[in-house]
Parts: sequence; structure tokens; C-alpha cells
Amino acid sequence: MKSFIIVALATSLAACSGATPDNASGNPAIEASGTEIIPASEGDPTAGADDAVPLETGGDGVAPVVADWTGKWTGVEGLALDIAPGDTPDTRLLRVASMDGTREFTGRVNDNNTISFDRDGMTAIVRHGSGAATGLKWLADKENCLIIATGEGFCRD
Repeated sequence: MKSFIIVALATSLAACSGATPDNASGNPAIEASGTEIIPASEGDPTAGADDAVPLETGGDGVAPVVADWTGKWTGVEGLALDIAPGDTPDTRLLRVASMDGTREFTGRVNDNNTISFDRDGMTAIVRHGSGAATGLKWLADKENCLIIATGEGFCRD
């Protein structure tokens, strides 16, 4: 009985502290969806959730640039990212459709071919990567994807 109480107390404390399992996205909408998230080490070990990493090159050896990201990118279970030109050449309008609805953000184009934007008081970064780097098993075989965080990725065929 003591063991049960200790385990229950430890679980409650972990939940209150905001601790998440290593493969959790920290995004309640993704966690509630039941979408399986692959730990980064199983997908792309060089791609951290919030790290701005060099762009992967395509078969022609040319890295995609932010200008090529305009348009709709599709995630899992109806999630989507739509990117449009902003008011100035160094900004982009981002529409992120999640299970909680669609939100719009103004992003800033960075020198390292990423787009940063403020979401809920934190800076998020859109970067290019593979489907495996998204951490989502349904996108793992895709090559041309944009990633905001592990478990929050969008691809084009």
C-alpha cells in the first residue's frame, strides 16, 4: 500500500511540475490527438526541436530557401501551416491550423533560412527538415518538411 501511495504522489508531482516524457511534444493538442511522436534520436539525431539547423539539400545539391516555402504545408490529422509574404520582404504571415483552431502569426525571416515568430510568450522557429525530423511516424518517409517543434511538422510531397 505504501508503494502505491509513493508512486501516486511521484506521478502527481511530475504532472504538476510540467515534466513530460522524452518523446512528448509539450503541445496538449498533439498529446490529446493520440498521434505517435518518434523521439528525435530515432528520426534525425541532428535536429533538435528548437535548434536552427542548416538546411538539408535536395538531389540537385541546392538548399531550399524561405522564399520557396510560400503556400500550404500539411501535417497529420488536419494540421496545416500556410505561409504567405508579409508586409515587408523580411516578414511572413504564418497560419497554423491545429486542433485548437487556426492562429496567425507574423514571422521574421532569419539569415540562416529559418522563420522565427512569437507564440504564447516564447520564440518559435520554423526550419526545413525531413519527415523523420518532424518526430511524427506518419511523415517519416517525406523529404520536404517544415518543423516548428518535435511533433509539430508539416510536409509537401
